[in-house]
Amino acid sequence: MTTVKMVAVDMDGTFLDDKKQYNRARFLACYHQLSQRNIRFVVASGNQYHQLRSFFPEIASEIAFVAENGALIIDRDEELFCGAFSRSDIDAVLDTLKNGHYPDLRYLLCGRNSAYYFEGMDETWLVKMRHYCHRLKPIRTLDEVADDRILKFALNLSDDYVEPLMADIGRLHAGSAAATSSGHGSVDLIVPGQHKANGLNLLAQRWDIFPRSGAGLW
Repeated sequence: MTTVKMVAVDMDGTFLDDKKQYNRARFLACYHQLSQRNIRFVVASGNQYHQLRSFFPEIASEIAFVAENGALIIDRDEELFCGAFSRSDIDAVLDTLKNGHYPDLRYLLCGRNSAYYFEGMDETWLVKMRHYCHRLKPIRTLDEVADDRILKFALNLSDDYVEPLMADIGRLHAGSAAATSSGHGSVDLIVPGQHKANGLNLLAQRWDIFPRSGAGLW
């Protein structure tokens, strides 16, 4: 019989309800039972670490986070992994985004310390994105984020242009950027291989957990 040693949850549309909430009292009671049985609890999401942490104020320093689609892994406040794009790759991707034909394209640069948007970005969209990025700052040039590490690009555009954009990323940036779509015109650009499954595998290795000893709620 397989013993569960790790429980991993996604957030939007899974752990959270339609109002972006959950029954805290019920969950904390379940969490304490998990802790008593030495079962690890992991939050794995494409969202910003600071936003994810805000959902668990009572236990944030006791659990693990796989944030930014796997680019940032933190266990009990200890940073285990932070995978970032090189400056040259960031410049190349931005060149594609700015010069390609992608109507209504909007995007953020998601860093370790904050997410960023270039001044002039659609404010209506930014209001929505602030729900997912609790740290979000305007910039004029890329030089303003030189002291941060860019982990992900979060894009939004017309559904009709999602596939062409993803094809362009695959063709022009093979090996340096990978595009993943979550529907509704949303596309994330990540460093290849730095996805949520990779983050969970890293934690499983750290805790000596075999693949079949984890339970996922996706």
